[in-house]
Amino acid sequence: MIKPTGKKGTYWCDFRTPDGKRIRQSLHTADWAEAKALEIKLRYDAKATTDRIRKGGITLSEAFQHALRVRDSWRSAKSLGSIEAIYNQVVAHFGAKRPLSKITDELLLQYGEKLKRQRKTPSTINKRLSLVSVLFDEAIKWKKYSGEKPKLIRYRVKNDRRRLITPEEEAWAVSLCIQSSPYEAAMAELIIVLADTGLRLSEALRILPRNLDIHNRTVLVMDTKSGDDRVVPLTGRALAILQRRNTTPVFWPLNAHVVSHIWRRIRKKMGLEHDKEFVLHAFRHTYGSTLANAGTDSFRLQKVMGHKSILSTQRYIKVSASALSGLSSIIEARTATFKHHVLPEDKQEETPKG
Repeated sequence: MIKPTGKKGTYWCDFRTPDGKRIRQSLHTADWAEAKALEIKLRYDAKATTDRIRKGGITLSEAFQHALRVRDSWRSAKSLGSIEAIYNQVVAHFGAKRPLSKITDELLLQYGEKLKRQRKTPSTINKRLSLVSVLFDEAIKWKKYSGEKPKLIRYRVKNDRRRLITPEEEAWAVSLCIQSSPYEAAMAELIIVLADTGLRLSEALRILPRNLDIHNRTVLVMDTKSGDDRVVPLTGRALAILQRRNTTPVFWPLNAHVVSHIWRRIRKKMGLEHDKEFVLHAFRHTYGSTLANAGTDSFRLQKVMGHKSILSTQRYIKVSASALSGLSSIIEARTATFKHHVLPEDKQEETPKG
């Protein structure tokens, strides 16, 4: 549809493309015939673009920008920067202008093997391949791509190795923090709180004084990885630290970059700079494993750890044969007050004497 607007009667066009996108713009002419010809050309170009996209012409860059607009989990993600970082790594290999139709099973397999040769972890490889998979899913869902989605190979992630930090290592790390520095003094107390609460580093750095409940000895953890707030109980020393620190956030002036820098120095002084599992997140693993080994049920452990899936919690729970040995006695106790009548064995028929 075209119609004149304004004092000069300049024509504007207003229509929707086959994929539903609205085109509304000035045709910069007051001549009806010329305006109609321009509108027809715009409609033809829009249809050609839509056909090209549907045949697989949509590029990685176009697919990513589209996914950013329509994918709810991305639009509300707290870590959008990490998603963009993964995308940048993917396009560094494939190129931003590569059409989705040109990304095949074989190319993805070669990309995965290349990352493997570069000693990238299975988790890192899977994240990059998963992003490509998401781009295909969204493009197909919104009819931006009509071809087949390539098959992806998932690399096995080993979750059985979990570095636990001993009390001696914790005390040593705390002692290496220079108390004269406000940054390292805060770092020493941060280490203790991480060890006693199992918080993720990002969660601990966001604690505010108002999140502390002194009466119930708990701290409210907000903006978590799972998206749900949770309440975490506090030990005596963790409570004392959070009470004493009256800055906002509690561990100001620390941030993730400063913490990483100080922790690298601590690892080096401890002679553990080559121990890839001696990381701050290991305090969280130690916390969860300690509770699990003490018999904490999986439901409570899931709640205090802030796991969205029970599968994440189950990695901490290792059931031994000795732990199972007492289960039968629990069942026996249920009917211990009743007399049991054991059915006699069936009498065998006597064989007649011949």
